Order: sequence, then C-alpha cells, then structure tokens
Amino acid sequence: MDIGSPSLVEGLTGAISVVEAAQTLPEAQRRARELRADLEGRGVHADVLKFCRAELLADDYFHAVQEAVKSVADKMRSRTGLTDDGASLVDRALGGEPPLLAINARTTGSQRSEQSGFANLVRGAFGMFRNPTRIGEELTKLLAIPGAEDRARRLMNADRSQPDGGLFELLVALAYYRDGWETAFAPERPGVAKTHDLNVRKGRSRWAVECKRMDRSSYEARERVRGEELARPVHRLALAAGRSIYMQIAFDAELDAIPDDYLALHASAYLGAAGANYWSDEHGIGTIREIDWTLAREVLAEDDVYYGSSRMVELLIGRYDHDFAHSMSGKWLPSRTRPFWASAVYQASVVGWRNQSATAIRKKAKHFRATVAKATAQLPTDQPGVVHVGVETWAGSLADGVRHLLNKLEMMDFDPGMSRLRWVYGEYFAPEVSTRSDESWAIEETSASYRVGSHRTREPLPYHMLLTPEAKTNHGVHWDPANQYPLKRPRT
Repeated sequence: MDIGSPSLVEGLTGAISVVEAAQTLPEAQRRARELRADLEGRGVHADVLKFCRAELLADDYFHAVQEAVKSVADKMRSRTGLTDDGASLVDRALGGEPPLLAINARTTGSQRSEQSGFANLVRGAFGMFRNPTRIGEELTKLLAIPGAEDRARRLMNADRSQPDGGLFELLVALAYYRDGWETAFAPERPGVAKTHDLNVRKGRSRWAVECKRMDRSSYEARERVRGEELARPVHRLALAAGRSIYMQIAFDAELDAIPDDYLALHASAYLGAAGANYWSDEHGIGTIREIDWTLAREVLAEDDVYYGSSRMVELLIGRYDHDFAHSMSGKWLPSRTRPFWASAVYQASVVGWRNQSATAIRKKAKHFRATVAKATAQLPTDQPGVVHVGVETWAGSLADGVRHLLNKLEMMDFDPGMSRLRWVYGEYFAPEVSTRSDESWAIEETSASYRVGSHRTREPLPYHMLLTPEAKTNHGVHWDPANQYPLKRPRT
C-alpha cells in the first residue's frame, strides 16, 4: 500500500531533501505528532496546528501546507467581508490606502514597507501552495536540473518576500526538461553582472532563457474597488425592501466617472415599481430582475455552499460569467461545522459589472515591451535567446485580447540590441473563482509565442504549458475559446 509520494522539505541547516512517503497509516500518524510537537516548540499560531493531522500528511507534507494556506484565505475573507480569492484577495485586503487589514500602525516608511512585504509573502504563498502543484508532482525531475536546488533554497530563505519570480523560473525550467532539453540554471554573478536564468541544449541547438514576471495592473485593482463602492447602496436598498435582486451592468465609461448614486437610483426606481428593469444611457446599459431561488434552495437542502463564492452566485443568478466582477450581500445561516459556509440563505442581492469602454480596456491591457527590454539586457550575445514573461491578469476577455494583440505588434518591431533574442513567450495566468463544489479557485492558462523581428529560427518550446499537463490542453486562448487561430502553430 502506497500511502503517499515523496515530499520536498527544508532541514534545520537550510538544505533541501526528499522525504520518503509514509507507507502505513501509523507512520503517517507518527509524522503528524512529530510535526505538531516541533511546531508547538516554535510557538506557531494555534490555527496552523489544525493541519497537523494524519489524514493530511498521509499524502505528503505539501497537502498539509496547502490546506493551511487555504485557511489563511478563509480568515482574510471572514475579517474583511470580501469574497475574492488569490492575488485579488491579497491586493484588496492587505493593499490599498489604507489596507483593510494592517499588521502595524503604518506611520513610518519602514512600517509601510513591512506591510507591503507581508502582502507579497502571502501572495507568494498562495502562488506556491495553491497553484503550481506541478512542482510537487514533478519533484524528481526538478531536482535533476542542475542549480534548481539552489534556486529553491533561495526561494525559501532570501527571496521569501518576493517568491513569484523564483517559482516562475522553476516552472519554466521544468517545461524545458519535460520537452527533452538538457536544462541547467545559469551560474549567478552577484555584484558583477546580471545573467540570464537558464541554459538549454538539445542536439546542436542551444538557447539562453530569461524569465520575468510582469507587475499586475493597479488600474484593475482600483476599478474593482470602485465597482464595490457603486454596488454597496444597491445591497442596502434590496435588504431594506426585503427583496432579492440581480443587477447586471456593462459600463461604457471609466468607473471613476460614474456618479456615486448611479446604480442606487436605478435600483430604487425598480424596487419602487417606478422604473423599468432595463436601461441604456451615456454611462452604460443594465438590467435588474428578481432572483429565482429554485436552484439555490435545491442545492442548499442537500449541501452547504461557501457564502459569497462564485458557486453561490451561480446558484442565485443561474450562471457565472467570468467576464463580470460580482458583488454579493444577503442574510444567511452559517453551517454548524463550517462557519464560512451557508446552510441557508434568506435574502440576497447580486451586482455584476464589467467595463467595456475603450479607455478602460486600453489601460488594463498593458503590454510587456518594457519588461522584455529589461530581460534582453541579461541575455548573452553568443547564442539565441528566448524570454518568458509571466502575466497574471483578471482584466476580462476584452482587455486580455487587446493585450495579446499589442504584445504581438510590439514584438514585431522590437530592437533586441546586441543580444540574439528570437522569441518571446507570454505565459498568461487568469485566476478565477471556480463554480465547482469541490474547488474554491482555478486558473486559466494560455501560452502565446511572439516572433521578435523577422527571422526563420524555430521557436524552442512550442505547445508547452507551465501549470497544466500538455496532454489536457487545447488550441486557442482563454479570452476567446472559440478562436483557434492565434496560437495554432505547426509542429516542428
């Protein structure tokens, strides 16, 4: 009986080693007791100890940590009232001026930096232990890559406040290794010069690989906050009227230009029977309707549902459109065993919105020319180079489609300078809150290749993915599943 798989752990000396899987349940129970005793000796928070259970450690240590990280998101939501997940939750709860959750008084520059660093740490934990489980699944392959262990050790120590970049490098290295390339991390030269990240070789072909993560758009975060501000009065009006309504809006202007009472006036008119359930004006178009409780009550009679989740929204309005942001409020009964889950909902209001104005789309569709320019400076001049740019986005299909087109155009006339940059890969990650009953979060992933200038050099890594097994992927792009053309490339 195979109880689990090998796990990657860090010893007291900082060295990383593989721990053999527990082969029996008593062995898993012993490990749980030992881990709990060690954590108690370190004075860790009591909430962490809840995850030192044999049933979690029976698989491997990774699953215990993964469940603990999920609990952090639950606690952030419970303390803020937010319904977001992943990076969006971190940005809204720990970012902003002021943040909804502050770890200090934030009266000095040092304290504000500490707050920012803590937000990066939590965001990185979400990224490492909730998303790229492929690192854990392919641990043996990862440890076979020269230099990977040093990068992982640095990630766990010196780079803990900014872990996303290191994780991205490990995922890219695994992609080349899986495709049959001899892969090794390039030796670093601290204080001398910045170097590229990877050297890969297959037969007579050699490439220098550089990996960069692109900063998220602050415009997207500000737009989400403004949308919540506009939706809040609608929730108050629905609750006061004892009505359950769904309002959907497509804005035609930037949200900062929308009057504070814009949605409230339409909701008030509808609830007072003085207004229609549809409108169209200079600010956008919208509809309002009563919520059909049939599906929600049918499911809640048999199962608890996480309050405010995308699954809850889907049950209330019939479908969950990931192109829309959603705000939800209501009266509900918490589950006896899971306080963040609802066993009944008595009243609810949902506001869904998206911004289709050309100005807003352009501001969210930030291209990565400047990021590629920085990466190019680290490439050598004696071999062809490729840059992988990681882009995490929740801007919606319109903005993501425009971003893809802009990146393609920017790379066509990009000047690589003295380097021999030939290809750029855009690794697009679109976090979404899953509507499945057994998931709380999911990621849509698209890998797009962009030829730099005009040449005949074949791309080194066609049809690769970083998080998703390649056998389970489709042609096309996540922002337009019906469009197969942009990324369908001939096999080489």
